[in-house]
Amino acid sequence: MARNGNSAEEAPSVIISIDFGTTFTKVAYVLLLADVKKQQHVIHSIEEWPGAMGEETSKGCPSMVKYEEDGSMKWGCEIDRYTEGRIEALKSLLDPTSKPPTYSSDMDSGDLRAKLGKPAVDIVSDFLRAVSEHALKSIASEYPEEFMEGLEKEFILTVPCGWPKEAKKSFLKAVVNTDISPVVLIPEPEAASIQAMNELDRKDWDAKAPFIICDAGGGTVHLVTCGVIEAEVEALVKATGGNFGSLMLNRKFHEHIEHAVGEQNWLKVLEAGALSHVIKMFDDQVKSKFPLMHGGDGDEILVCFPQAKLEDDLDKGLERSCLSVSRESLQGIFDSVVDEIDKLVKEQLETMKFTRLQELREGNGMWNEIGKVKTVILTGGFGNSDYLLQQLQLKNPRLSVVRVPEP
Repeated sequence: MARNGNSAEEAPSVIISIDFGTTFTKVAYVLLLADVKKQQHVIHSIEEWPGAMGEETSKGCPSMVKYEEDGSMKWGCEIDRYTEGRIEALKSLLDPTSKPPTYSSDMDSGDLRAKLGKPAVDIVSDFLRAVSEHALKSIASEYPEEFMEGLEKEFILTVPCGWPKEAKKSFLKAVVNTDISPVVLIPEPEAASIQAMNELDRKDWDAKAPFIICDAGGGTVHLVTCGVIEAEVEALVKATGGNFGSLMLNRKFHEHIEHAVGEQNWLKVLEAGALSHVIKMFDDQVKSKFPLMHGGDGDEILVCFPQAKLEDDLDKGLERSCLSVSRESLQGIFDSVVDEIDKLVKEQLETMKFTRLQELREGNGMWNEIGKVKTVILTGGFGNSDYLLQQLQLKNPRLSVVRVPEP
């Protein structure tokens, strides 16, 4: 229902932020009123997506598309990660140096692109166009028509840290090919730093000291050490990263289940179409809550395979088509991913030490004013994991590990 009481003169512009992620894409917007006294700068998130059901909307829409034989395109929540012919990890398609995340064993976007005859830039353009058009329709549904007609629009998109020039150029071309205009491109570390400064309590971190931005998303994790130099956020060392996002947990859980039930039972799981049900259960009931599992039976989870009719194997905890997975096994899955992220944190710390010594030897006096890293700032979907935050804090007791709250 449209909101009443505002005119186009009272709210002349809207800033729309598109967080184009490797696995999920989110959109948020803020209205800027002409009367500064009335400005509240309330951030609104787009939470309804075509084809979305239930809690899927809280993650945004999946960054993937599927082209039909008639040339039409399905995108986002209209398809899932088990839809044949899908093209996913769209963001990684723009970076020739990047390997697609390995959370989907049957993904071969390169072959699909070749078959379609579409370059990566055009595919990303199609997806971003669909996202932006949906966002504008969603915003328009909230306000009177005359209000929207006079509303100036500006888009903001972020660029990953460490992206090569060729990837940045392709991304800009993909954006230009859409109706997303005017647009401002902001480096992801700068965007995260600004949000941290606005949202975090200053007692939680020292903004004057260097800090590590850890952007932990669904498919990838990127880290870079930044500092505030003359009121500007600057990267102090080279960014690092890897395919250690939250969907790697899905992949490892998938592998654990496949190994535990055995080859013959696994074929039955696939034939029954039960895998998507199991992964959704892991997403909704385990991944977001681990390790806050209750005592007693909470020391394990029960994974059931509807209609698969598996053969019992009590030694492996498989009975009546349900598999018991222990807390120990789950922790092993989580730790295998968290440990890789911790390695990246330590790599940033070591690089900072080396860079400091090198710069001071070369007489760069600026580095006399740059102190030691004191804070790791978690952003991104996986950055919301309590387990990731707790483990990084335990493994790095000298640092303060904090999280940027999502809008």
